[in-house]
Amino acid sequence: MKDITYGVREFQAHVSEAIRAVQQGKRVIVYSRNEPVAEFVKPRKAGPNRTMSALDRKLERLFDSGVLSRPKKTGRIPPIKGVPMPGVVAQFLAERR
Repeated sequence: MKDITYGVREFQAHVSEAIRAVQQGKRVIVYSRNEPVAEFVKPRKAGPNRTMSALDRKLERLFDSGVLSRPKKTGRIPPIKGVPMPGVVAQFLAERR
């Protein structure tokens, strides 16, 4: 997805063009003094009869704000294999006594 950037005054002059770009799936970012102040993207559509839970809405906000990143893989997480450490429990118990 290609980003389109505008300064504030340039954006004001080209609002219709920016909206058409967003409708085509592009992201429009508006800058003021070299700082991004607004971002326009096409809204995601929920499936038919599908409402998002409060947790899903919070996660979406965190993904959209950049605090969290989306997982690269989906599905079950494989179990973590422990590192064998013989005698660790016995040593720990001996030190506690």
